[in-house]
Amino acid sequence: MAHCTQCGSTIADDAAFCASCGAASVTVVASQTPASAPARPGGKAPLLVAIAVLVVVLLAGGGWFLKGYLDDRATEKRARAQAEVAADFVEGAFISYDSRLVAKSVSRDYADRVDEVVEGSEDDGAKVNRKWDGDVLVLSVRDADNPYEVLIEADGDKESAEVTLDVSGEGETDQSLFMTVELDGSRWIVVEFNGSSIASMFGDEESSDGSSSGDSEERSCQANQRTIEGAVQQYLAADEYNSIDDISGALDSSNYLISDYIKDVPHCPSDETPTYYIYDDGTTDCAAGVHDHF
Repeated sequence: MAHCTQCGSTIADDAAFCASCGAASVTVVASQTPASAPARPGGKAPLLVAIAVLVVVLLAGGGWFLKGYLDDRATEKRARAQAEVAADFVEGAFISYDSRLVAKSVSRDYADRVDEVVEGSEDDGAKVNRKWDGDVLVLSVRDADNPYEVLIEADGDKESAEVTLDVSGEGETDQSLFMTVELDGSRWIVVEFNGSSIASMFGDEESSDGSSSGDSEERSCQANQRTIEGAVQQYLAADEYNSIDDISGALDSSNYLISDYIKDVPHCPSDETPTYYIYDDGTTDCAAGVHDHF
């Protein structure tokens, strides 16, 4: 059964007009809202997991990059500190002859003895300008007879580092030198220069039993092999000049050449140790053993 849309009377389903009011019969169809499909269980979980994984990856990658960046900066900072202490030593001991700089760059054990390194220096008027060129510390030596530069670069190792020095300039033969610096507490110090320990510069070369020599007589016995060879070569050269003297007229006596380079110094404490001599190469007096040649 249906109802009239005008008066509300009940009419037959197939009636064309309402019997009460005469209105045309209209079939009313109830509208239906289609039901939405039920949500699949767990549909958002994979997305959340993917987002979480992406966040973790980004954080890990950023942390790795940050760690690498900080490590590089720490290495650069160490390398600069190593180069600076090497520059203090080079400048103080070999360029401007400043005992204060030498004292800054070596162990405190030698702080009161640094004058031994710079004593008798002649070219103490040189002016030195320092500047950084990338990772290289440049010492420009000005107001000198032959201006030159020393390029210093360190490797930034944490405990013991190698420092290279390239010397070049007007009147200078290009050469590469090296240093070893070590961490001493909170500061870097120079412990070796061109293969020779800093202790030997102060006459405190340590012996095999761990003891060190300090007085002048014992220091005269601390000879390096190159100096010994140099003294022997001078002796042999003098001896050869002596043997051909009457032919070349070069020298009247081998003693003339010997006296220019070798001076007798006190014997070493042990009776079994051969006599030692000082070999003077024109710049520095060093102990040299020439054994039985004299």
